[in-house]
Amino acid sequence: SLAIPGYAEAVPVEKTLPVGSLSTSEAVPLTYSWDQDWFRRDSYLYNHQLARVCGALSSTVYLQDSGALTRLWSELGGQADSIRDYHYKMVEPDYKDKSAYSFGLMDLPGGRTLVLVAIRGTNGQQEWISNLNMADSTQRKQRYHEGFEKSARLLLQDLYDYLQAEGVEPDTACFLITGHS
Repeated sequence: SLAIPGYAEAVPVEKTLPVGSLSTSEAVPLTYSWDQDWFRRDSYLYNHQLARVCGALSSTVYLQDSGALTRLWSELGGQADSIRDYHYKMVEPDYKDKSAYSFGLMDLPGGRTLVLVAIRGTNGQQEWISNLNMADSTQRKQRYHEGFEKSARLLLQDLYDYLQAEGVEPDTACFLITGHS
């Protein structure tokens, strides 16, 4: 495990990790670096190593039924039992304007909490139909894509509920938001 015990001992780690893939039944090796200190830095600066890990997190969301995201998050030092999944088993008519996503927690040095928000991209015909819902209920020009806005509002409500249930104070949290599509 890559769990880092304390800030004074926190050092960047480099490791090869088997990551799930949709294109093959085999795990794909990903060599990555991970450093919890990244989350103390300016979030507007591009970090290629963090982008690689986010790519892996994003791809494993498609395989969450097999626990791939939970295993990867745990390997990075996150709390495996904190992963919560939303809307992965959507069926008509409940699929309309929803996305599938997962949340997770990781303790960071200094009493802060990293909150993972991993959003799965379009996965199947039901979600494509929802993607095409640009303004079908109002039939007027919209500022935002109606289906995406509804999905975003639902995600935010689930996230607020999750943070409250887990006892995470928003002032001590930083967010790692990743996804695809």
